[in-house]
Amino acid sequence: MAAAGLGWDVRVLDGFGYKELEKLMGLDNFPQFAVPSRPVRGKMPKIEFEHPDCVLLIFLKGSKEFEVDYEKVKGALFEFSNLEWEGKPNMLSKEHVCWDIIYRTAEAVKKPLNATKEVISKPFKSSRMISETSYKGLNLNELVRKRRSAVAMDGVTKIPKETFFQIMLHCMPTGYDESGEKQGKQLALPFQALGF
Repeated sequence: MAAAGLGWDVRVLDGFGYKELEKLMGLDNFPQFAVPSRPVRGKMPKIEFEHPDCVLLIFLKGSKEFEVDYEKVKGALFEFSNLEWEGKPNMLSKEHVCWDIIYRTAEAVKKPLNATKEVISKPFKSSRMISETSYKGLNLNELVRKRRSAVAMDGVTKIPKETFFQIMLHCMPTGYDESGEKQGKQLALPFQALGF
């Protein structure tokens, strides 16, 4: 959302597997956590290891199409092993609870590399459900500066109901495919950033 507000576009580079993400983020240097067979409470600093989720590519909106060759990038990533890791992570908690089922599930769904080439920067198409005129009198700058944190709600400050619904509507999946069918490629953020 922040990137879009500044004239940038975002895509999830979904072809990377778990191992490639670990390499890219320097997380493969840390010892593996041995998952217990049942829930355990106690001091387990190794439980605070990071899980690499995804890589986002941020680029100028309206950029020409370009390809990501995951196989070539993978080759470059494995050169990262020659780099020296700097820093030591802080321990976040004095006591931990290890829910074994969560860690076993995470292990079971680790994604492999999808080595296909992916075309990035497909032209953005405006949603047919939400026109620019729907947002008359409301710009991103105003919306961001006037937003309220849930901890700062005072029961007095408010936005009009129509404005709230308009914001929520824009967060709904609104994809149309080329034939005009309703469930084609998603056009609204955050769905537009996903490659699937």
